[in-house]
Amino acid sequence: MFLCSLYFLCDPEQLWVLDSVPGEVIRESSDGEVEKVLQTLQSLPSSIPSRKWLVDHMIELGFSKSLSEWIGTNLKKQGDHETWAFNLDGVVQMFKSYQEKSYWHLLEQPPKDMEIAVVRAENSDRWDPDVIQRLGSLANREGDGSEGRFSFMFSPSQAIGFTWTIQKVFLRLWHLGFHPYDKFFTIVGF
Repeated sequence: MFLCSLYFLCDPEQLWVLDSVPGEVIRESSDGEVEKVLQTLQSLPSSIPSRKWLVDHMIELGFSKSLSEWIGTNLKKQGDHETWAFNLDGVVQMFKSYQEKSYWHLLEQPPKDMEIAVVRAENSDRWDPDVIQRLGSLANREGDGSEGRFSFMFSPSQAIGFTWTIQKVFLRLWHLGFHPYDKFFTIVGF
């Protein structure tokens, strides 16, 4: 949900939030896998010998094969080695921001002409029942037309962030009835 703050810069008509809690994350209710992954990635050398080396190393450290392979897709070739295709320190900072920030106000009063859809992976472990109930109430309220629209749905999967590619997310959301309309839209999530 950390990218919601970018809304004011890009002014999308749609904002899709994938399996990301809108309020502060209660660390005790999380299994800490994201933190463990980020700490592990920070401990690796900046030059990775190969994608295969990374996947094998992550599996040796106890991560699943599917997660390790997904992490390997985030490498880019640079000479005779691989490097991260993203700014790892930036990801760590964004994740910390995601854990600490609350965006309930944006969901409770979406800007006019904007649609916000929160998609929760059905078996995700990071959702408190009170948060699910609150989002359901927001999605079911009647608007007077002065605000944008909000919806909340479940995706029948274990997790979205690590196991789904963006293409699968688009297809799944399309089948659930959410279509990108005329203009730019944003997908965020951890």
